[in-house]
Amino acid sequence: MSNVIEQPLKRSEVIVEDIQTVDAEVSVPTDEEYALGTPLVSSDGGKTFSKAVDAEDVVVNGILGEYLSQSGVANVLVTGEAVAKHIPDLTDRMQKSAFENKIILV
Repeated sequence: MSNVIEQPLKRSEVIVEDIQTVDAEVSVPTDEEYALGTPLVSSDGGKTFSKAVDAEDVVVNGILGEYLSQSGVANVLVTGEAVAKHIPDLTDRMQKSAFENKIILV
């Protein structure tokens, strides 16, 4: 039996290139925590973000740049490149939407 403890990902392991980031209010439900790399959506021009939910009309226009356990101001990638395999719950539709919003997921 192994006693290996998995370390949380570092920002540099998730976000490869941050061309543009913003510090914005991110809404986190009281019973959830958002991991670094969580896909986000903003409907007010980047002032506030919430978790993107996969749907036919999904929009991903931000990637969370830190771990977040409660609502508050956090760093959000809005233009740049991130590692797709480290983005939680990423779907093909979400990846396409992110690309259309200048976030490349490799």
